[in-house]
Amino acid sequence: MAERLIPDYGPIGKRPTASNTFLQSFNRANVALRTDRIDRVTASGIRTVDGVERDYDMIVLATGYEMFSDPESYHVGAVVGRDGFDLAEFFASKGLQAYESVAIPRLPNRWLISGPYSWTGSGWHTLVEVSATHAIRAITKGRERGATVVEVRESAHADYHDQVRSRGKLIKHYFTVQNAGLRTYYVNSQGDMAYLRPSTLCEARWRSRHFPIDDYRFETLSSRSGSKSHNEIRDRVVQ
Repeated sequence: MAERLIPDYGPIGKRPTASNTFLQSFNRANVALRTDRIDRVTASGIRTVDGVERDYDMIVLATGYEMFSDPESYHVGAVVGRDGFDLAEFFASKGLQAYESVAIPRLPNRWLISGPYSWTGSGWHTLVEVSATHAIRAITKGRERGATVVEVRESAHADYHDQVRSRGKLIKHYFTVQNAGLRTYYVNSQGDMAYLRPSTLCEARWRSRHFPIDDYRFETLSSRSGSKSHNEIRDRVVQ
């Protein structure tokens, strides 16, 4: 039993089960651990690849869920920016990326709460606080300057993403080399670890308060020849 419960991958390859009772439950008389791969679900139960079919009254599926680090979680037409920019198409073709995990060029006046490379392992509340602090600072500076358009610069966005990829080399090596082939939500369909931010929580908090404000550009609608559609972002549910 113990041998079958020992993972064949490194620590944190998958999210660990933090429980004082989970492992002990396998010693119960009404619990059995099956590790054979499933061949198919039958009319009365499950058949495993060894040809054994077992009957079950109920099957509870734990197949995962959509992650903000998966490009498939973003749908074409749901988030549209200026000049025909589509967030889903951008992520699908360029990979998930965002300045400080919250801002993307050609999406003015919009910030992501849980964006690419945002998780520092400290809890969802702190992730949201870091993202919100960044957005509030950018919005506040925009108001101080009388701007109606606040948008991260292309160059700042590109430089930041290069920095993220450089600092994340060891993380990428851990998942793609040391634990190659491991099925884990830390690695998305593009082979990137866009879930994890390669920094500490302290650094993320500091940067949310001190990022170079000139990494954003501030404009008013009147400076765009009165084109009100330039600053328009449309969110809609794709049926």
